[in-house]
Amino acid sequence: MASPPSALHWHTGAHFAYKPTRPGPQDDEWPLISVVVPVFNESEFIHNSIQSILLSNYPKHKLELIIINDGSTDDTWEHVNQAVRALPSSGISCRLLQHSSNLGKRKAIQSGFAAALGSIIISLDSDSVLESGSLRNIVSPLMRDPAIGAVAGHLSVLNVASSNGFSIKHLLPRLLDIIYEHIGNIPRSALSAEGFVTILPGAFSAFRTNAVRDHIDTLCTSTFLGSPLKHGEDMELAYLILNDGWKTIYQSNAVVHTMAPETLQKAFLMFSRWERTMYTFLCMGYPALTAREALKLWLSFRPRRPQHLLYDLDKEKQEDEFTIPRARVGSIYPFLNVTCIWLKGPLMILITFTLTRNFILYPSLALWTLLEISILTIWRSLLFISDAARDEQTSDFSDLGRLQVFHKRGRLLWRLLSDGRLNGAGDLQCIGSLGRPRPASLSKLDSILQRYNWCCVLSKKSSNIARIRYTKTTSFQPVLAVKTPMDRTTWLDGLRGIAAAIVTADHYFLGSVVNGGFMTAGFRSYWAEPPEANRMLIQQPPIRVIFSVEAMVPLFFVISGYAISVNLLQLRDTSRSEFLQRLSSTVTRRVLRIYLPVFCIASISQLIFFFDLYQWDFGDLVWGRRPWTAPWSHVTFVFRYMLDNMNIVSFQTHVGLNTQLWTMAFEFRDSYIIYLAVLGLASWQPSLRRLALGALIAYWFYLGVWDVYAFLAGLYLAEMHVISSPGSVSPEAILPHLSWLPSRPKSSTINLTIVPTYLSFILGVWLVCINGHGSLPPGYQFLALIEPSPWESDWDTISQCWRTTGSILVVYAISKSIHLQHLLNSALIQFLGKISFSLYLVHQSIYHLFQRPVRDCLWYIATWKPFPGTQEAINHTALFAFSWLGGFVLLSALNLYVAHLYTKFVDERCVEFAKKFDRWITHVR
Repeated sequence: MASPPSALHWHTGAHFAYKPTRPGPQDDEWPLISVVVPVFNESEFIHNSIQSILLSNYPKHKLELIIINDGSTDDTWEHVNQAVRALPSSGISCRLLQHSSNLGKRKAIQSGFAAALGSIIISLDSDSVLESGSLRNIVSPLMRDPAIGAVAGHLSVLNVASSNGFSIKHLLPRLLDIIYEHIGNIPRSALSAEGFVTILPGAFSAFRTNAVRDHIDTLCTSTFLGSPLKHGEDMELAYLILNDGWKTIYQSNAVVHTMAPETLQKAFLMFSRWERTMYTFLCMGYPALTAREALKLWLSFRPRRPQHLLYDLDKEKQEDEFTIPRARVGSIYPFLNVTCIWLKGPLMILITFTLTRNFILYPSLALWTLLEISILTIWRSLLFISDAARDEQTSDFSDLGRLQVFHKRGRLLWRLLSDGRLNGAGDLQCIGSLGRPRPASLSKLDSILQRYNWCCVLSKKSSNIARIRYTKTTSFQPVLAVKTPMDRTTWLDGLRGIAAAIVTADHYFLGSVVNGGFMTAGFRSYWAEPPEANRMLIQQPPIRVIFSVEAMVPLFFVISGYAISVNLLQLRDTSRSEFLQRLSSTVTRRVLRIYLPVFCIASISQLIFFFDLYQWDFGDLVWGRRPWTAPWSHVTFVFRYMLDNMNIVSFQTHVGLNTQLWTMAFEFRDSYIIYLAVLGLASWQPSLRRLALGALIAYWFYLGVWDVYAFLAGLYLAEMHVISSPGSVSPEAILPHLSWLPSRPKSSTINLTIVPTYLSFILGVWLVCINGHGSLPPGYQFLALIEPSPWESDWDTISQCWRTTGSILVVYAISKSIHLQHLLNSALIQFLGKISFSLYLVHQSIYHLFQRPVRDCLWYIATWKPFPGTQEAINHTALFAFSWLGGFVLLSALNLYVAHLYTKFVDERCVEFAKKFDRWITHVR
């Protein structure tokens, strides 16, 4: 049986077999079309675009031109008015729209499409020039086949030469012209066979008005990871139209010549937008639709006309003056094609050679090498997604400025989390014969959102209205999201996010890099032996806090004690009846809130173990279970693990496949201790209540039960917070407004009252940095003088009690300092807080799956030899650091993304299920 064709063979064969649609009917039978041209700072070049429309052989009385000036700051508008003066005499109807400010291409297209009167809408970029027959050719398929919803034109580069001939500045455009052919026109011709063209280029595409009208407003409401999309409208419209059942095809004889970047900077920015768009819609697109159509395309592989490409190039060379340079370059297409691909990816040679060696010499490593390349590609694209989203909206922002911003900040992952706030909708002014543009219906958008149970949170032009976003709901109910001030306790989420990030990072190294020299120096004591391997600055406070993984659990517990009680305490002082109802509901939901996500990750981990995907040796942790054997024993293992994990009477040592989840039982028990304390002290006088809480804290500190001590201390701090702001109620449903760089309060005088606050913070960080030396190191030894006798020189109790004390001081100091709170209210920290629970749950599974393969692959790429083991590899400092730190960067990105997905698809649904369960059991029948 013949082997299935590869993607390259399929593309080539399908492209050779492609035939464009024949020309259309006589002039009187052509439909009315609307050519929409968004313009921004194109200056005199817009005149060329308008002139090419005027010279088109499409019937002029059936042609409507709509130009949208998207807040241009140069002389573009004067050139537009000058160019359109010749249009009325030709019979072309022209309408001009102007935005008062630059709102972006999506908004400009939305305005133009909404104002269009034709049965077919043509999208044309302002830096593009049409051939005389292009409009007829792109409209012909829509007239011949009513099932076609959109047609993609043929992109060619215009600036491949000038009147003075070829110069060095034309080299890059010529190479880009070949890349356009390779990654654009050829794949589109192949996909056109089944009517599944997934990119309708904004430079030149045609849309059936009935197919696109209902999706016009979607252009301005789409978001990704909470940020409004500013690019990728070509791919988004294609998927929306395909999802409605229309076909999308490619028309090779509908040629448009567009300006390509002439500098590497602009080319880099263009490719960054393309990659960002591709991975955005890969994450949020239509996988079922794509898989189905891909199968149809594969089954329909039928090469018929291998001579088509050569005929096409020869025809262009004979008939079209624009494409003569392109034909000359195209005559050596195979050579330049490969050259461009390799220039585009400088690592291609190394990767290709490494893959070849892996397949030949080490077949078992081949799969992991492919996986590594995929991870590298995803990481690079995540950086592209972060491409200076907010800065693009400033009026004085340039391409060079964007590149500088990307170099300075785009390589940091937090650029991925841009809130991308809109600067306001702006005023749409209608000039000439337009009148006001008619509003587009939202009914189709509403039905799509209803189908997927999404609620559209609309945005309006007002200073107190937040940006557009989508939230999961049970039915479609448009609501307005009011921008509220950052609540005073949202910094708790930020602090929790930092703690989760430290735990995740530290577990990467503690899990495998045992005695890894400088790689694990931060986890050892400054006073550890031998001295030459220690005595490092990173082993001293405050730097050592990033290696204090043991201290993060007490910090989690203090934060939890604070967070689960503060809203209850506020209700206690304002509405006793609502307080009791909320307390009952919270007690009911708490067990589900903690253990439903834990059960999900435990089940997923066990499935991965059963299918033998882990690259890790769990030893006796699995109690004799083996992959691919006795499925029921794996089921019983998960349920036994859950029962042991919920045992709050005698804590079990059954840690399962996720060793970090030993904390869940403590979280469960201590939460109900807090609820009991809140209920029992609800009617006490405030001063006696605080006195009782202080006595309870001192009692558990004396006994060395550090987890209860931490939770009760968090309750006490919440009590103090409520006393300091008795009138402030913080509903659970408030979604805080996040900013990139939070504004800092100004102070003209020095306030001496903040001195105790910052002293508490410094002392707290110092205590948090106590290391696992086994005894109190120098600088901490005086603490032994005040150790209670029940601790009995137990180092675990001693260290955790003092770390808990440090965590309490840190949380106290932050609760009193608006400056420290603002640092925790930034977008990145708040995002980490949002996914902190999921990040804590999933990171060990990610490490067990990918840590060793990624490390081994990076080592092999660097040395062409298998990883020799930590003890030998540590002697090669640079290579050792490259393999481990490179893997850490890659897996950190993967952890963040998987945690985001786990939060969205598991954790949030578990919370919703807990709420529904609470409403069900409390429903009065």
